[in-house]
Amino acid sequence: MNHYTAGNGTQQIKLAVDISTNGFAWTRCFSIAPDNTKLPIPDAVSDASGDINTMAVGSAKSLQGSFVHIVTKIELFWDDIDTRKIEFGKIGTRYTLDGGTDGRKEFTTPDQTLNANGDFTTIYILMTIKLD
Repeated sequence: MNHYTAGNGTQQIKLAVDISTNGFAWTRCFSIAPDNTKLPIPDAVSDASGDINTMAVGSAKSLQGSFVHIVTKIELFWDDIDTRKIEFGKIGTRYTLDGGTDGRKEFTTPDQTLNANGDFTTIYILMTIKLD
């Protein structure tokens, strides 16, 4: 499990997501509270690049003990499976948190990368970061 020390102050924790792909990608972020309540993070939605520009997701104190859950869907559209498989291998991810006790911290290895249909046309990337 990935961890980020947010601290317990009023400073805003900032999140950025960078998805590298030649396909189409969409990213959405959620917060999961200590009581397991799941809520979408307002405005933490990408365009077709999958990227989310640096944005505040909440104060350190309000996020402490929570999780940030990030889901990306990628569609690879080449006609042949061999090309899609090559493009699958080129997918890169970078998640950045900043503003907390840990300062700026990058995470580049997602928790799961799923080849949803088994033919490299639809890919899901899941990342969860615990905020301490």
